[in-house]
Amino acid sequence: MRVLVFVVGVLFPISVWAHGIHCFTGMEGGKAFVFAYFSNGEPVKHADVKVFLEDKLFTSGKTGEDGYFYFTPESGSYKVRVDAGMGHMAECTLSVSAENGRVEGVKSVHLDRRLDDIEKRLSRIELELKKQRFRDIIAGLGWIMGIFGAVMFVMGVKR
Repeated sequence: MRVLVFVVGVLFPISVWAHGIHCFTGMEGGKAFVFAYFSNGEPVKHADVKVFLEDKLFTSGKTGEDGYFYFTPESGSYKVRVDAGMGHMAECTLSVSAENGRVEGVKSVHLDRRLDDIEKRLSRIELELKKQRFRDIIAGLGWIMGIFGAVMFVMGVKR
């Protein structure tokens, strides 16, 4: 029975599929956003988000069902920390500049729309690149089994 549990645990590591957590930030319509997601691309729901401005807590809250957290920024450099619990944490940064009392990222509306499209495309590409692939999991299991085999060999030689 123990062997069956071990084999099932090794061959079907469900918790490994969503192991790493990542985040990125951006501006959308005068608001800043944080998007948090697991390595498999799933959004991180209800994760704690803390936003720091110049190393002081600026705001905090939780991500929504879609993995997004929004806040109204001031001018400055932000550090964002996302905590999904059980050691799953990610940090990302955002720089915001203010002109004429308004928070602005890009002056041209047309250019702003183009940049939003490009940013969304880059976000999708980044998401695809950070996804954990099945081959990565198998490779990790191979390393673990190899190390385990080496330890067992050394223990067998000592006897």
